[in-house]
Amino acid sequence: MNILSIDTSTHKTSIALAIDKKVYEHHTNDNIKASQTILASIENIMQENNFKASNLTGILFNKGPASFTGTRVAASVTQAIGYSFNIPVIGISSLALMAFKFYKNNNITNIGCVKKAYGEKLYIGHYDIDLHKYEPQDKIKLCTINEIKIHKNYHYVSDDWSNISIDSDNLLLDEIKIDNISSTDAVTMLDFFKENLEFGESFDLKETFPDYANHTIEF
Repeated sequence: MNILSIDTSTHKTSIALAIDKKVYEHHTNDNIKASQTILASIENIMQENNFKASNLTGILFNKGPASFTGTRVAASVTQAIGYSFNIPVIGISSLALMAFKFYKNNNITNIGCVKKAYGEKLYIGHYDIDLHKYEPQDKIKLCTINEIKIHKNYHYVSDDWSNISIDSDNLLLDEIKIDNISSTDAVTMLDFFKENLEFGESFDLKETFPDYANHTIEF
């Protein structure tokens, strides 16, 4: 199985190419915009491995919620490649990837995933791995830290707590467990796919939409 995995949801661009059982990675520097590098990065990783896009089995991308611009770049690229060669595409939730990574590292099944949105807003999704795997318990929400409906038996994780404002009087500090998690990347998506997903038979445009563009975020 040959898979291209693209993650431009953070300040880094992460690309992975899985050819059979080997995985090749490419990451850009922090200060380079994905829109300036992604096509060249994909071309380079394929040329270095003497591989053609037409031989892909499928494409993965981080569909957010995350940076609008970064996620839109990945969606546009997957649309172009997938449509051109009729290659199936799967968009994977950024919060599901966080839950997957934290569960794999800590074997904790009740996880609240928090991601910085804009201003004081946050994206949050609650996951119970035993009951629902990596489908959120309810709709992913856009809210402030004070609007989060706290579940005391959940572990709350984020890849950016340092940039999330928490009022010292907020119960979040005293009544729940908070953990940092390193950012997920294109290889995390490959691991997630291998355990949880499978490709369809052909390209489906609906699978290339970012979460917020597909109206799945609750306001």
